Amino acid sequence: MKVLRKKWASPSRVFFLMIFSAIANAQSFQNLVPNGSFESYTLCPSNNSQIYRAAPWTGPRINSSDYFNACSPQYNVPHYGGVTSQYPFYLKAKDGVAYAGIYYYRPTNDYREYAQVELIDTLENGGCYYVEFWAANSQGPPYAANNVAANLSATWYNTTTLTINNSILNITSHITNYGNPILPDTVKWHRISGIYQALGIEKYLIIGNFANNSQTDTLRIFRDIAIANCAYLHLDAVSVYSIDPNGTLPWSYRDTTINKGESVYIGNKMGGLNFHPQWFNENGTFIKTNAGITVSPTVTTKYYVQYTLCGVQRTDTVKVTVPGELSVALTKQKKLDEELLVYPVPADDVLTVECKAIGSAEKFTLRITNKLGELIRQEELAFKENGCRMRTDNLPEGVYYLQFQTKVGTAYRKIVISR
Repeated sequence: MKVLRKKWASPSRVFFLMIFSAIANAQSFQNLVPNGSFESYTLCPSNNSQIYRAAPWTGPRINSSDYFNACSPQYNVPHYGGVTSQYPFYLKAKDGVAYAGIYYYRPTNDYREYAQVELIDTLENGGCYYVEFWAANSQGPPYAANNVAANLSATWYNTTTLTINNSILNITSHITNYGNPILPDTVKWHRISGIYQALGIEKYLIIGNFANNSQTDTLRIFRDIAIANCAYLHLDAVSVYSIDPNGTLPWSYRDTTINKGESVYIGNKMGGLNFHPQWFNENGTFIKTNAGITVSPTVTTKYYVQYTLCGVQRTDTVKVTVPGELSVALTKQKKLDEELLVYPVPADDVLTVECKAIGSAEKFTLRITNKLGELIRQEELAFKENGCRMRTDNLPEGVYYLQFQTKVGTAYRKIVISR
């Protein structure tokens, strides 16, 4: 095996966007990475430096990246690390029965290996793409490192043998693990994913560490360096999908349930150069800009995440359910959401608002915005037993968003003015 033998926005606007997001258009996803799980091969691997047998994958610049497949007695999958029983580790494939392997750090020099593949199609100018691959640190060598990344390139990097010190590719890390942490875990695969907006010239995908040693953080996870004084990474399940930023996405923000007193991480760990989600609580208060957040609600609570995909602003809801009785405040909020009536639909010159959950003559603040989130009108009104009526004859035809803020909570509605 190689490891043994080789040389080594504002809150109110967020809510308006959230409530009136259109139902996503369904779309199918075609993986633009051929042989993304390394299952197809020309020959079973019999030695190190044979990634080219998982065609069309190659190992630029020194052509030394490795290929592992269950068909091989030497470079098999699950792959066993170590030379003695001191290293009982083995790694199953994330997908199928094969994967690749690369050196992505060595302390004595900037030696690097990469996995490179030509995509099925050149990316479209302005196109929005979701990139995903899975990585697992090997348990043989002593180090783990960060800077595990992917680059989408117009350039094919050749596989001519070069000197070890000239092996690094100094190119942009388009996709990294969110926050770019060290990946020390040697027993499970890590998803690394992100969003990329194309220039229309990208034809190739390259995976590895594009930073030099001075820019790479490391962690020593084993003492013994008899196997190899480096950090070694396995790769599997590589994909690039074209996505419609207005439509269905290849990931989701999932609701979850916890017990009272517990914490949970909601969101994801998706990276990339231009993906910076903002999180808000159900009252519209900003929490944090991050791929996800850790929360500890004591009652069932909704959280809202706003993010931009290739210029398109979207908002999703994550509900964390805490079993048990709802608080009085949440009960009132629920009744407000359920019993607030706004009609007719569509409206013309007069709009009627009713809410049985709110006492007669109780005041509320009404805010009206347009599709861009721009405030059109704000006024103080009072609910009436037979319905509060508002003049809308001064609003041009179109779609508007209403925010009703009361002492028990806030509710939202969409109206259409049509005459």
